[in-house]
Amino acid sequence: MEKTDPKTIEIPLYFHNYKLLEDKRFLLKGSAIYFVQGPNRVGKTSFLNALAAIQGAKETTKEPVTRGKEEGYNEFVIPGADGKSYTIKHSFDNEKNRFIAIDDEGNKISNVTDIRKIFNYTHFTVGDWFRLSATEKGRRQQKEILLKLLSDTEKAKYGELEDLEDVKYIARTSINRNKEVQEATLKNSSITDEELKSLENLDKIEKDLAKYSAHDTRLQLLDKNITVADTTINKLTDTIAQIKSNLEAHELELANEQKTLTEDLLSVYEIEKELEIKLTVVNEETGNAVIQTEEFDELCTQLNADVTSIQGIVYKRDQHNETETKLKETNASWTMLDEEIKGIREAKAKIISKSKLPLDNISFEDGYLTVDGFTFTEDQVCESDGILLVAKIMSEINPGPVQLIGDASVLDFNRLEELNKIAEDKGKVLFVDEVVRDLKDIRVVGYEDIKGDMKAVSIKSKTGVKATAPISKVVVKEEGKDHVTIGGKSKDKTEINIVNPVENVPPQSKEVEKENKPKEDNDRNAGKIFKEAKEKHRQSLGHAIKETDEFLENEEKKRENNKADNTEKTETKEEDLF
Repeated sequence: MEKTDPKTIEIPLYFHNYKLLEDKRFLLKGSAIYFVQGPNRVGKTSFLNALAAIQGAKETTKEPVTRGKEEGYNEFVIPGADGKSYTIKHSFDNEKNRFIAIDDEGNKISNVTDIRKIFNYTHFTVGDWFRLSATEKGRRQQKEILLKLLSDTEKAKYGELEDLEDVKYIARTSINRNKEVQEATLKNSSITDEELKSLENLDKIEKDLAKYSAHDTRLQLLDKNITVADTTINKLTDTIAQIKSNLEAHELELANEQKTLTEDLLSVYEIEKELEIKLTVVNEETGNAVIQTEEFDELCTQLNADVTSIQGIVYKRDQHNETETKLKETNASWTMLDEEIKGIREAKAKIISKSKLPLDNISFEDGYLTVDGFTFTEDQVCESDGILLVAKIMSEINPGPVQLIGDASVLDFNRLEELNKIAEDKGKVLFVDEVVRDLKDIRVVGYEDIKGDMKAVSIKSKTGVKATAPISKVVVKEEGKDHVTIGGKSKDKTEINIVNPVENVPPQSKEVEKENKPKEDNDRNAGKIFKEAKEKHRQSLGHAIKETDEFLENEEKKRENNKADNTEKTETKEEDLF
């Protein structure tokens, strides 16, 4: 669709019993920006809300009917997204609303969805945009709004990168959780200096254990020898018993067998002696073995306890080393995923930077919309910049020409010029509201009517020269009459009084006529005023010095008088003492 010059668009607006707009008619033409001006509580916000309700076929204002009235309606003629003009009538009471659209061929459209398609209008102010930045859900909405402006190819590629980033992001988040667990484990499994010292003694303890193991083997051999000795003793004891039995059996033959008995006795004696010797040795060895076994058991018990403790330290060390190795692997995986995510984001940023989005140098970092590296939040972007950015966004996403921007009081002349350029370049008609305290009623002023005077006001005037006040006008049609509203007052076209719509500056007087005097007069007057001020300052300074001298002189006299009084009092007290 070919772009239309917004200054040629004619927009008739009629409000009937809509909040504070009881019976207002406006005919707007000739500007790309219109200022809805007036003091508080005259209907500026209602004016903009009504325009938003018409284009969205949805009333969000509660109880829109003017107080004391039962019903009302608004009737506007506004261009749609297709460039054609549509007459939209919004009838309402405080309970229900009805919208009807009539195209330029007289066809009626009453379906709300069809009316919304006429304008395809998305409305938000800079305040709304800032509020979206404050929540994750709102930031997603911002992103969705802007991504709709990409081409189909850009959208598809960006979507693929988004999906891939989600996968990588989830994986990195999971790895990050493992990383935190491993770091905590590593911290808890750190080896103390005392434990390190114990590990250094491990070799010595293991050698001691080996030595005592060999000793244990010898003790076991000794136990075996003792068992063999016990068996031998038992056999010898049996032999002795048998010999004694034989002696008893042969006592009767003692006489006859004396020689044999003597030999047997000698044999018994030798056997008993040998047995005694062996018993002595066995008893000594058995006693020593018992003593050594007890000491050995105590030592082994202590060594085994030390080994168990050290084995716990060794396990802790091994776990620490294993966790450290895993953490290195985890960090490597995390770093790799992080680099991949950065690469994906750079690719996404490249798509955004090469696209024809309304904002330069924008990106989405950690979910936030950023402009020139600053997040689009109230603490990072000033409101005037925000208004211009939102105006650019709205001019792209809304195909229709009529856009509602919001408060213009924060915009200086340069910002207004930028806003006007956006409107003209995009073929848009922008509506802004502005508080003007010296007005008594609402009025709508075109930017083209006041921008020349605004330039004059914005230039610093020279000494003795007063800036002229801007003059503006807008045509207002009421029932049966054509009026011109100037400065908030309605007059017939033949009676027009010029009143300043921006600030309360009195009408032109003789003082203002001084503007037309030659520059030399102004310079001469300025010099005269400067000399008079200088002389007055000198006189004031001299008077101040004189007053200061008098003050110091009086203070000195007071101190001398006080000193004399104190001396008299002291003398009196001394006399009283005596």
